[in-house]
Amino acid sequence: MASQPDFQLQKSMLIEEIEQSGHLVMFFPKFHCEINWIEYFWAQCKRYAYEHCNYTLTGLWARIPDALASVKETTIHSCYHQCLWRIQAFRGRVTYDTPDYDNYVKEYKSHRRVYFHKEDLQ
Repeated sequence: MASQPDFQLQKSMLIEEIEQSGHLVMFFPKFHCEINWIEYFWAQCKRYAYEHCNYTLTGLWARIPDALASVKETTIHSCYHQCLWRIQAFRGRVTYDTPDYDNYVKEYKSHRRVYFHKEDLQ
């Protein structure tokens, strides 16, 4: 039944409700951190909290607002654009870790490395 065209074209009730209110919906594949920019934001927040907390639960709770505020808008925008480039590569059916893929995305040596905008490092 799931392979029937009319079934595939039917939007879910959640999507219909969101679109009726004037918003756009974009679902990402589950657990795919490379195309979900918020993962890069969380990584930077966690790094800040790790570097500035006193390793107690109350100390961590006190650092969370600072950690969220520590990520600059330029970095958030850069992470967002990196994810958009990866999405374009995947839409273009470009295979990961090929020269064609490198045309879309600048790769780093570590998949856990946090991307910093050059203005944030000054």
